[in-house]
Amino acid sequence: MATAALGANRTWTFPDSNGNVVLDSAAQTLTNKTLQGASSGNALTLLNYQTSKGAIVGTGADTALYTYTLPANTVAVGKGIRISCGFSHSTGSASVTYRVKLNGVALYTLTSAGTSNGAITAVVLAATSTTADVIARIAIGATLVGESGSSASTAGLAWTSAQTVEIDFSVANTDQVTQGSFLVELIQ
Repeated sequence: MATAALGANRTWTFPDSNGNVVLDSAAQTLTNKTLQGASSGNALTLLNYQTSKGAIVGTGADTALYTYTLPANTVAVGKGIRISCGFSHSTGSASVTYRVKLNGVALYTLTSAGTSNGAITAVVLAATSTTADVIARIAIGATLVGESGSSASTAGLAWTSAQTVEIDFSVANTDQVTQGSFLVELIQ
């Protein structure tokens, strides 16, 4: 180990455990760490971003348009996430059902016959360690086609565990939905 010239005595304490040393100039993945910022939470806001991977053919059943695993303990009680995505009902004219899910729980559902570009925005707030308040809206073209106020959902939510964030759709196999972009942001 080498050090720069020390201007005073320094103490480095290593815990009695196995692990890796994290360096500030190396690309490394942190695990089992809590990042603390000035607002009593981590200062990271963009948790996930995905770009389009092309058109997805409907199956008549729920089909994932986007999915992301939210790490355990990312969202504290009284905080939340904002889920945003763009898409296009690019082929066909059947009605499409869109869903915003967290850990398999449908937080917001809307069916639309719109066949142009669309966007979904959902704000999911951790009301308690096992419930969420949801504010969501979907726009197809220039028209707001659905909006929900706040609703509580308890089944299957556990903010202290890893949870899957999913936007899915359901339409017949005669139709396609094309991904736009998707992002999940932390609300502190």
